[in-house]
Amino acid sequence: MFPQRSLSAADETYDFAEWALNVRPTPVSSHDVRRWAESKLRLKTRPPVVKRPGSRFQVGDEVRVDANKHKDLTTVMPYVSVDSEVGEVTKVNGPDVTVKFQGGKEVLLQNANVATGSGLFRYSEPEVVEGSPRFEMVYTADPTATTSSDQRLVVELYVQRGAERGDMKRHVSYYSGYAYFGRETQGGGWLLVAGPHQRADPSGRQQIRSFNPAKGKVHYLGLMGHRPTGWKQDLADFREGQQAAAV
Repeated sequence: MFPQRSLSAADETYDFAEWALNVRPTPVSSHDVRRWAESKLRLKTRPPVVKRPGSRFQVGDEVRVDANKHKDLTTVMPYVSVDSEVGEVTKVNGPDVTVKFQGGKEVLLQNANVATGSGLFRYSEPEVVEGSPRFEMVYTADPTATTSSDQRLVVELYVQRGAERGDMKRHVSYYSGYAYFGRETQGGGWLLVAGPHQRADPSGRQQIRSFNPAKGKVHYLGLMGHRPTGWKQDLADFREGQQAAAV
């Protein structure tokens, strides 16, 4: 048997993710994920997003600036001046949008009202369901899905920040945090929308992430502090078997 050793929180979390990925043979179904989240996390499920007519941004929209995502370097400086700020759209003129921010200042953001490459986004303040407990999940995304450079950077920073803190064994498939809501999709699917802790962008902003249990795989989903009894022994037995098979 493997010798027992004292594990740090990071080591234990890494091992728990390895247990979920290797010892639990069947991922949790999308139906069971939704049922569990609505019951245990008290989530409300919202209807599918319906594309509204007209331009991407309209007068009255609440928006937030993310200068890092604005691709046109010739028009990026106004975005930098109000990076991360939330405001209200007061005027839309073709590709350009005027936004009024806190304090009353209005800023013209050129090339904001375009399909891709804009540093302006519609925004609504995420709200954790009152009384909702913290959850943890081991999840692997759909391997055929396209991962954006921004998503890859968030993961790289997650691992890097862990290393800087001495948490050398952060597992990229492990998530913990609070859930915001569920969302039905146009195709009849369901998404879990949450704010994973420690997954921040380069400016330190909390990321909002949608998890699709029908396309990705939920290997484990549970409340923090309520891991299954015996998972450590199960993992030790699995590793012993792997070691014996390799001899």
